[in-house]
Amino acid sequence: MYTPDFYLPDSGLWVESKGKWDSKGRTKTLAIITTSGAIRRDNFRMLFQYNNWLTKKHNQTYLDWCEREGIIAAVGKTIPEEWIK
Repeated sequence: MYTPDFYLPDSGLWVESKGKWDSKGRTKTLAIITTSGAIRRDNFRMLFQYNNWLTKKHNQTYLDWCEREGIIAAVGKTIPEEWIK
């Protein structure tokens, strides 16, 4: 069973943190939030170290992809304050 990197009990959010995020990781993320009863788009967040490009063509960044898929995401080294509350 998959468990994201962090669970924030006060806000009920699951947070997955990533440096590099390849296509396998993106596929796994979508599978988890669409099939798990406990982890869903409304209680799942992605935290990236950098907002890298998905491909060498530079058509889309990690945050662009998350927005398209309805996943709330941020870039930084710490969990955003609004996610904790």
